[in-house]
Amino acid sequence: MKVSPDEITVIAQRPAGAVVGYGEWQTLPGQETTLRHSTVIFSNTGSELLWLRLHETAAV
Repeated sequence: MKVSPDEITVIAQRPAGAVVGYGEWQTLPGQETTLRHSTVIFSNTGSELLWLRLHETAAV
């Protein structure tokens, strides 16, 4: 699977983390390329950025 992020947008940012939205083009061999709208919540621990939650919605 090939995944290509697109239109990355910071929705909210705080010292403790961030909410980021983006489009995600997904390509599988022999299938049509699909688009998903994704939102991710990151937590900043001070030493690393943790991926806490991901929500994806298929574009129609």
